[in-house]
Amino acid sequence: MPYTLVKEFRELFAPAISMRVRELAKELDDIYGVDPSVAVCVLRGAFMFFGDVVRSLQNKKLEVDFVRLSSYTDSSTNSGWKTLLTAGARKLR
Repeated sequence: MPYTLVKEFRELFAPAISMRVRELAKELDDIYGVDPSVAVCVLRGAFMFFGDVVRSLQNKKLEVDFVRLSSYTDSSTNSGWKTLLTAGARKLR
């Protein structure tokens, strides 16, 4: 994509996306409050969005963790099932 289109895209959509991320974080804060919580990010595609949301949360007792999943059992066939490639550092219920 040419640079000018990327720049125009950012100028057009970035404010709306940022506002929605803050709204989502507020909704999560309203639901979970200040209870100790763990936010789990599914790598790799979600990490930028995840970081934006986590930075907007008010919960000071929030911990973060990451998992990697794959829907491929070999190099070319989508199995339709997600395979856990890397588990997070903590056990979750």
